[in-house]
Amino acid sequence: MLKAATGELVLVRFSPMNQDRFVRQATDDADYRESLGEERIWAISAYGDCLGEGETVEALVSRICEEAECGGPRIWLITGGTLSREGYDAVLSEPPPHHYDVIIGSELGTEDRSRLVESVGKLAGLFGPGREKNPAC
Repeated sequence: MLKAATGELVLVRFSPMNQDRFVRQATDDADYRESLGEERIWAISAYGDCLGEGETVEALVSRICEEAECGGPRIWLITGGTLSREGYDAVLSEPPPHHYDVIIGSELGTEDRSRLVESVGKLAGLFGPGREKNPAC
């Protein structure tokens, strides 16, 4: 299971997780934001929270699944610090509880599909090593 320090943001993605799904989700999210008159931002969804004092990552995932009413048999874990070091931001975007947007970018134009696919591929690769069985299932 992922190692994280007390107070560190831990993010979890649920199955299925693949590059094509990330591209679709990021594009749908950007389209939705634009339809609301907001800035077009490409992002994917994740759930997360900061690891509490004495809390295990397993307990944090179980708490998120219960409080946010989300889940799946397989999860992918990553820390906010790892995302940040690789140039990604995780922004709290509730509701639902514990929901985060992992920002891929806002500078991508609708014609920049190859750059979007490249960025999403990198992001999927960062989550990839954190694949685990969901302790809440």
